[in-house]
Amino acid sequence: TRIEVALCSGADDDERRRMGRRLLDFLNVADEDDPRRSEVASQNIYADLTDAELQSMPARSRFWRRVFETGIDSPEGCQETFDRLIFEVQDGAGGEMTGFYVSLGEQTGAGSSEFETIVSCVLCTIAGIAL
Repeated sequence: TRIEVALCSGADDDERRRMGRRLLDFLNVADEDDPRRSEVASQNIYADLTDAELQSMPARSRFWRRVFETGIDSPEGCQETFDRLIFEVQDGAGGEMTGFYVSLGEQTGAGSSEFETIVSCVLCTIAGIAL
């Protein structure tokens, strides 16, 4: 399974590398107001709700809070998962790059990430790409 990210045509290799670095940098930026929380999580529309306010919201609001808590904002963070990300170029009919695919490579060594953390980190990556 992989995520497809479409880009404006004409992005060269340097631009793609720059975008990849910026995405990973962005995913690792801490929120200025609360350094325990990532900038990605703080951009979520449910980020500033209290637990009581979340209970009156749709289940998706609690889902995203849990995703960030068990993923990018967890004490372990997502670096182990980010290290496993594989980016593959997607070429158009004329051979020009039109986007890229992001997939999760095999776990090597004695990695400690649990399934819930990996899923949460991948969802945090999707949220970061969307921003």
